[in-house]
Amino acid sequence: MVMRLCSRALFLSLLFLSASLAEEPPGGYPGHEISPSDLMTHVRYLASDELDGRMTGEKGAEEAAAYIARNFEKAGLRPLGDGGTYFQKFPLPDKVTPGDDNSLTVTLNGQTKRLELGRDFFPLSLYASGSVSGEIVFAGYGISAPEMGYDDYDGLDVGGKIVLLLRGYPKDMDYRSHFYDYASLRYKAANAAGKGAKGVIFATPESIGEEDDLAGFAFELPSGTAPVGAVIVKREVAREIVASAGRDLARLEETLSGGKSGSFSLRGSEAEISTELLT
Repeated sequence: MVMRLCSRALFLSLLFLSASLAEEPPGGYPGHEISPSDLMTHVRYLASDELDGRMTGEKGAEEAAAYIARNFEKAGLRPLGDGGTYFQKFPLPDKVTPGDDNSLTVTLNGQTKRLELGRDFFPLSLYASGSVSGEIVFAGYGISAPEMGYDDYDGLDVGGKIVLLLRGYPKDMDYRSHFYDYASLRYKAANAAGKGAKGVIFATPESIGEEDDLAGFAFELPSGTAPVGAVIVKREVAREIVASAGRDLARLEETLSGGKSGSFSLRGSEAEISTELLT
């Protein structure tokens, strides 16, 4: 996930670089018209093997940052970073590992099951450490977008409960639409907390073919950014949870893709989440 965040940051930097020049630009600045070849010069360098993947904190990322700063200077951009530079330092854990106190227990139709860390679930780093428990509520994709007439929480009481949410957004919604703005786990966790939920269980929908490695999601959110306990589970776990209420995960996704509400409470169910991540 750190790699993903770094790639997004570099891509955004390219938008600024498109208004500047390559290392040895023809014609000089300002007044040099931006061309596809200029932009591709930046892309080729920043995506080259020379930078070794640009993992945060490693040599490749430092070289990429220096390259971007040089081009910012050539473009005449005023530095507003630390000490009159183009850089701003901030703390970022270079490694997040689960502590001893990580557990997820679900009770469905009177049957309690303790899930296995790493195989069935993994904690997310948006919650410092602690334990929460409550009734399980399926809240679709966890999106509230009234300007588009869509709200997974409409008519749903999640106060003091644990919400089961799908990653992404309804599959038939155009990714270029504003729904893309609501796809991050960070937004969904904060939205759930704002609705009164105590915890969040994320799962990968059927529409996303291959599931990512659960442990990779530990980097998805900065530590302690939302007051809800949060984990991500394997899709099979989510299937089992909704099936306990006589529902089918794939059919629920179809309902949501049609713009209809698929949210519901699982009466008599309970989830208990304990998280501890060490940095």
